[in-house]
Amino acid sequence: YSAYPYHPYILQIMVVLDRLISIQFWLTLSYTVSLIFFFRELMLTYANSSLDRGRAFSRLTFGLFVIVTALIGGSSIIAVASGNISIFLHFTLIAIFFRTIRMNKTFVLVAAVSVISAIVKPYFLTYLLLILIYNKSKRNGIYLCVLSLLLWALTYFSAAFLVPSSFNAYLAAVRYVTSGIQDWGYS
Repeated sequence: YSAYPYHPYILQIMVVLDRLISIQFWLTLSYTVSLIFFFRELMLTYANSSLDRGRAFSRLTFGLFVIVTALIGGSSIIAVASGNISIFLHFTLIAIFFRTIRMNKTFVLVAAVSVISAIVKPYFLTYLLLILIYNKSKRNGIYLCVLSLLLWALTYFSAAFLVPSSFNAYLAAVRYVTSGIQDWGYS
């Protein structure tokens, strides 16, 4: 089994991308863009928010915070070095969340990217909790989360009917990686 069991839809997208240009290109591009986007939004949201401190001090504190956070347990470095696509999905989701909060936008984009990311790894649905916590209208937050969960379930499990052999192979690979070799990942 593959060390990275991918949902049949994600695997097919990766095959198509690999046929266009090497998958390493797409992974490198995704890591680079998501990392830049993440640091940009993190910087705009937090590093420049301090009015009582000097700008240089604030950037230094921010830089040290990012370095220490990235090195905790070495998980960030291992996730990037191993080629795991989950890390850039985390960067993208967090950046989109920061941007949504900073620009006072609706959480629709956060929900949409959470659903797409959850096709890769279902635990990305936990980002929907941010919508429940930070949405000004609790009713709209609940509606958006329920709609997102339904859309995810419909998309995720449709593979069981549309490509049953691929979906069963995917589930077998997930069982092998998690229960068989006890690889729960770093993300």
